[in-house]
Amino acid sequence: MASLKDEIVKQEKKVTQPKKSPVTKLTSTRNKKKNFASASIQVEPVMYQRFKQINQMNGQSNNAVIRNLIAQYVRENKELLDQEF
Repeated sequence: MASLKDEIVKQEKKVTQPKKSPVTKLTSTRNKKKNFASASIQVEPVMYQRFKQINQMNGQSNNAVIRNLIAQYVRENKELLDQEF
């Protein structure tokens, strides 16, 4: 049978050693600065299939292509941000 002192030490160790949550393991400091956009778009199945095939043939993911499209759009239209309304 363990002594009272041993039991107290065990309880203190449980309290002082917080368990890491799986969520903190999944997120990293590098991802905290990124913004995520979720969009649901309706596209004909044939169009989406062609989109996927073209991306695969180019060796790119669907998300990478969408990120590139957003970046291109911002570059082409950034002068609008400088205009006063």
